[in-house]
Amino acid sequence: MDQRPEPKRSTRLSSARLVGVPASYVERAWPEVVGFIERAAQESAVPWDVETAKQRCLERDWQLWAVRANRETLGSVITEIYDTAAGKTAAMPVVGGKDLASWVHLLSVVEAWARHHGCVRLEGVGRAGWERALRPYGWEKIAVTVAKTL
Repeated sequence: MDQRPEPKRSTRLSSARLVGVPASYVERAWPEVVGFIERAAQESAVPWDVETAKQRCLERDWQLWAVRANRETLGSVITEIYDTAAGKTAAMPVVGGKDLASWVHLLSVVEAWARHHGCVRLEGVGRAGWERALRPYGWEKIAVTVAKTL
């Protein structure tokens, strides 16, 4: 039997939801999510800029997601799917927002989306805090990225 603790779910923002943003709505949603994307990109030192991320979402190479609660945008996720030797993988190059503890459980929506698209793996790269935040939801550390600011 699985001995992992039951994930803690916030009741404070029970109306929070993670919604996929269709490419035709990216322009409209962008002002509400761009700050989260910029911060996540800077903290993870990704090899693309924010305008490139927007363009990839518009072209449907990447999927933009928004975390919404009580008519407020709390965060954003960007996903992409690519082939690997182990099978299709869904990656989350961007996950950012505020009050993460109230909505991290919503990443299960991305898991279901990835399964629907034939993915056998979901992965993300981020700061060490992500490992602790996601462990209760079945995530495990598979690699470590280190960096030195010069």
